Order: sequence, then structure tokens, then C-alpha cells
Amino acid sequence: MPLNAQFKNLKNKLKEAAESAGKSVLGGEEEKKQPSNQPFNQTPSPESASPGNVKGKKLTPPKVTDHLNNANSAISANQLSNARFEVKEAMRGVELEIGYGILDAMPKTVSDIESNLDEDVVYSTGIGFVGLVIKRYYGERLEATIGDNSMMGASYSMMLNSSYASNDGNHKNVVVQDNRGVITFDGNNTYKLGIPLGQSSIFIIECNQCGGEEDLMDAANDFKLADFIDLLTDSKSEGVMEKDVTAALSSASSNYDSKNLQATRSDLQNSLTAIDLQIGKLILAMLPEQLGGLDAVATNDEYVANSAGFAGVYIKRVYKSTDQSKRIEINLVDDSPMMGMVGGFLSSPLLVGMSGKKTISIDGFKGMYEEQEEDGSKEFKINIPSNQSMLSMIFVGVEEAIVTKLANQVPVGDIFAITK
Repeated sequence: MPLNAQFKNLKNKLKEAAESAGKSVLGGEEEKKQPSNQPFNQTPSPESASPGNVKGKKLTPPKVTDHLNNANSAISANQLSNARFEVKEAMRGVELEIGYGILDAMPKTVSDIESNLDEDVVYSTGIGFVGLVIKRYYGERLEATIGDNSMMGASYSMMLNSSYASNDGNHKNVVVQDNRGVITFDGNNTYKLGIPLGQSSIFIIECNQCGGEEDLMDAANDFKLADFIDLLTDSKSEGVMEKDVTAALSSASSNYDSKNLQATRSDLQNSLTAIDLQIGKLILAMLPEQLGGLDAVATNDEYVANSAGFAGVYIKRVYKSTDQSKRIEINLVDDSPMMGMVGGFLSSPLLVGMSGKKTISIDGFKGMYEEQEEDGSKEFKINIPSNQSMLSMIFVGVEEAIVTKLANQVPVGDIFAITK
């Protein structure tokens, strides 16, 4: 086989492996179970357990009170990165408690099918577009999922509120327990019903090998949707956002002691936002006012806290020449979705060689260096990951010979010391 063909084949295999790993980490589609000819409400007999196979216990959830105390101590010591970590862990703990409460509200039997309690799933990212996810399986063919602060809810709400309609019999709007939802059919043997609950939550029930949509609707009515809405709604707090970190943490502690978990969650999000804003101000103050003879455009400085989205702290500073022909842009994104891609690139010399990009060292940190053409001028970009942060530098109209020198004038190590 020619050498070029070998490299192409290897590249395709690496791409397939990376996509498979990404699905595993990000919670991609689960492996579909094989269809069965058994009746809908009959559960297949479980395989006998292997003798001598000891099953361990699940890990205990984060202790919210401990993390709140640690966050307060870190704030008092002006250790913002540690405070941020403790708040995020406290938020995960609260979300897991909410999730376990929802599991308790789920029926153990649906359409005469017993639930597989050992397979119950509750996971929380603390932040991010995934949010809180609760899942329970019934037999081999039925599963129920609740997502809170999840993109799943937004997608179903969009379907309900759009003028989209299907003439192929695979999609229609329905009402279940006074809640509007969308039922879909894959054209084969899987039915799925999604019902938005409140502003950012979704209930999804899916049936494989159903006899028809009636089976799915009957199963959905075994769930008390009003109970889920109560558990996912904050109806007790006053809804006033605390901009002061200490005040927000104090409110979180008080609400948690009262077991008002949704209010606690809101307070922790406010705490995280306030911490991120402080981190943003500190990092902007560390950046040089001038870089390569270009002045920083103060009006373009940005620092944004995005505790509920897919990224955390976002900082931006732009340097420009007076004639606008040269520009340098420095960005920092915490909890960046690019971390996996850049980290994987830097850890694989083979990928580095095949991609045409380069590795570079700035202030002792490895980064990905790439060259692009934009509007007739060359653009050089450096991405440097560390822990959960991604620092990016973009040079436009700047001579390549001085890019590395200018990049080393940015206090990369000091910045990462704050965000680690």
C-alpha cells in the first residue's frame, strides 16, 4: 500500500477512535438493545449472576455543607480558584440530591413492568449544557428520563412552539396531564414522548418494541408530572440575585439547611457568577497595556461569567494598530469545550505530524500553533490548555518571526495560577 494511502487509512482510524471516545466522555448515544419478540409488558429473565462476583457500592455524593464551608474559607483567604471549585462541587451535590428526590417520585412499576432500580442513573455536571439528568429503566424496552437545565428541554420546546408539522405520521403534538408534549416514531419500532416541564426541564419516555403509541401514552400517565414540576421549581425564594459572593453563599447555606434545594442551587449559581467576574477583572489587570507596539483597546475589554452555559469565565482583550492593519487578540475561556480536542492534539505526536499544525512552548506551557489565511493576510493562532482553562492568542498582520516573542510577554503561568 502506498505511504499516502497508509497515512489516510491511519487518520480515518484515529478519527473514528476520537469520535468514539468523545461520545463516551460526553454521554453520547447508548448502545441500542437488541429487539425482542416478547410482549411489551414482559421483562426478559435476567442472566444468573456469576459466582464470586462482588459488586461494590456507588460513590457517595459531594457533601454540600463541607463544600460551602470550604468556599467561605477560600473567599476569606482571597483564593478565588479554590472558592470556584468548592462552589461547583456544592452545586453538584445539591443537584444530585434533587435527582435522588426525583427518583423517589418515579413509579417503581410502569404498565406492569418492574423498574431496574440497580440501573438508576443520576448525574450532574454542576454547570454546562447537560445539566442534571435522571434516568430509570423499566425492563428492557422502556426508559424514562428527566433533564433539568438541559438543552434537551429547549429542543422540545422549540418543536412545540414552531409551525413544524409532519405529514409522514412520525410526529405529532399531544397533551398529557395538562402538559403539552411531542410524540415521535422512528418509522421502525421506537416511540418517544417529550414533555417540557417549566422553563428548563424536560420529561422524556421512550419505548422500544411498543405495540403502538397508545402503549407509550398509557405508560406516561403512570408518572405524576406535577410532582416533578414541584421538585424542579423554586417557589419559596424571593428571587433576588446576590451580587456579593459572601452574601450569596450565606443565602445558599440558609436555604440548604431548610432543604430548599432549588433556591440553594440558584444561590450557588449566583456565587459562581460573582466569583467568575472577580477572576475576570484580575486577569484583565494582569495583561499588558501594550503588546508589540499595539495599544490595548480598553473599550473592547470583556469579562463575562457564564455559570449556566457550556463555558465559564470568558475574558477578551484586543490590541490594534492605529491603521487597523495589525491586531492581537487574547481570549481566556474557562470550562472550554475545546479542551478535549486541543489536549488530545498535544498528547499525540502522530496527530501533530499529520495535521500540519505545530506545538509551541509559551511561558513553560505547551500550546497548539496554527497558521491560517484571512482576507489576504496571515493569521497565527496559539491555543494553550491548562486544567479546565483555554488561553488563546490570535495574531493578524504580525510578522511570524516575532509571534513567539510577543506571546511570551503574556503572563500565562500567572493567569493559570488564578484559574487552576
